[in-house]
Amino acid sequence: MDPKILLARTFRERAAGVSHAYARAVLGEEEAVHALRVAVRRMRVVLGLLAAHPRGKQARRADERLRALAAAAGSSRDLDVGRPHLARLRRAARPRDPAWASLLSSYRGARRREREHDAEALLDCELARLRRALRQMELAEPGEVRLRLDVHVRTKGARLVRDVGALTPGTDQESVHRIRRGIRRLRYAAELAAKLPDGPGSVHRGWRLAQNALGEIQDRRALAAWLDGWAREKLPRRRPASRAAARRAAATLRAEADALQAELAGGSVAAGVAEAIEAMSPQREVGGGVPFPKVHPAITLISG
Repeated sequence: MDPKILLARTFRERAAGVSHAYARAVLGEEEAVHALRVAVRRMRVVLGLLAAHPRGKQARRADERLRALAAAAGSSRDLDVGRPHLARLRRAARPRDPAWASLLSSYRGARRREREHDAEALLDCELARLRRALRQMELAEPGEVRLRLDVHVRTKGARLVRDVGALTPGTDQESVHRIRRGIRRLRYAAELAAKLPDGPGSVHRGWRLAQNALGEIQDRRALAAWLDGWAREKLPRRRPASRAAARRAAATLRAEADALQAELAGGSVAAGVAEAIEAMSPQREVGGGVPFPKVHPAITLISG
């Protein structure tokens, strides 16, 4: 397939993914909220690499609306990912422990309220304008996209390798989260690189493994912070036994997160990320030694 058509199709597919996930997320479906956040993140990376003028007004406004969509779906997702961990800790506690009743009831109520809030916030997002802007977006030629990917890998990839290599058991939560964001963005860029004629052909599994490993740490720390906040709130219905149960659960989660981070600091994630970045390096020649053409006129996405 013509690389220009292939990249235009990829752009349309990413844009359609945002619209389809949005339609289900406004109904409050847990997995749809997650799908929307992932679709928005992929679309933002693709927008920066495929738009003919990624710093122009049209692309910047589209990116702002995409950020607003991600923010609108954010609060309930944080509680959704903590639910399995809370259920696991409840099963490990003393059977029929009444101290957990108030805690679990509050957690369910918080999830319900956040989901209702997110649904309202999503309805306020200007999806029609976003869809129109993406349909009208001018796209760069494959040669220009390849150059952007090369720069992306050299700059952001090198910085990410340094950050992952510097990961220690004592690295703060914000730094761990920043590393995970960097891994996520380069993973989505690798998905695009795999579609180019001189690309790697597939996405290295190291991206997913590293992202998931760091996510396990982040999910535990986020739930521990929620439990600590719940235990501190001075409300009559929160009895001392329930507050103590919340603090014990938070301490367990922090200990688990610390242990996982200590394991990752051993270098396995750093090696996987370095291999994944190396796999993104372009094959400079395609099909019998014919160089991949570098062309510069822009094309316009007229459908999707």
